[in-house]
Amino acid sequence: MKKIFIFAAILTASLMVISCGKVRTYPTGALGYNAGGTDTATYPFETAADVAEFSLSGSGFTDKAFTTEEAYSGNGCVKLTCLFNAPNVQGRLALSNVTFSTLTGKTITAHIWVPAGMFLSNNPDGAFLYLQLGSLNNNDWYQSTWQNLSLPGGSVGGIWNTISASVDSMTLQNGNGSTGHVNGYTFLQNNVTTTAQTVTWGVVVGQGGTSQNYTGSIYIDSVNIE
Repeated sequence: MKKIFIFAAILTASLMVISCGKVRTYPTGALGYNAGGTDTATYPFETAADVAEFSLSGSGFTDKAFTTEEAYSGNGCVKLTCLFNAPNVQGRLALSNVTFSTLTGKTITAHIWVPAGMFLSNNPDGAFLYLQLGSLNNNDWYQSTWQNLSLPGGSVGGIWNTISASVDSMTLQNGNGSTGHVNGYTFLQNNVTTTAQTVTWGVVVGQGGTSQNYTGSIYIDSVNIE
């Protein structure tokens, strides 16, 4: 019986030590909602070179860097420095001049880590995904619907949010006159082809119209197109 008590004490102490580390360490996916394991996404952000391929635009993001401080899956991700200081400020993490055989039927998924206290739960910040087509389609811009971000509960320091959108359902915004393409119509309705042209696409995170200001960091990881 004494041996059982000793083992239980050691096990409890071990779990306490583990739990004092990053939320994503033990158990996998607890509280922070990360997937763990090897990152097999199209864009896993496992190296500084992965992050360097992407650019920033919009005043909401002032800097980007590779980091292992957090990770939705694998070991690394993009750390973004935010300056959300006015209603509707947005930051954009984008990859330019990508060639796809087709985007019809594809789904884009991204994972965004936000810290506790970044915004008020009744006035959340949000995110969406977008595509800007090449010159064959006059640089027409398609985007998904706005998706509110969630905050962690309890004493958790941050949480991974998953945003996802079907390319076919993205709608044309601010079209530049592509023949037969109508603003407000979806990618599928406008019968868009991405064959043999470049596409710029990205993840946009924005301050809600009545959200509180935020200066600090968020993270993006495991962006997949499939």
